[in-house]
Amino acid sequence: MPGSQIPRLKDVAEKANVSLSAASRILRGEVGRFGDDTCTRVLQ
Repeated sequence: MPGSQIPRLKDVAEKANVSLSAASRILRGEVGRFGDDTCTRVLQ
């Protein structure tokens, strides 16, 4: 897609209002220590 970019981890974390490490763990599937709401925000 022209003009679109893959979001960076920093962008995902900022938009979901979580730390970089939390966003990274959730994206890797380590969701056990995070609430459903937090996981949903990161994965959207």
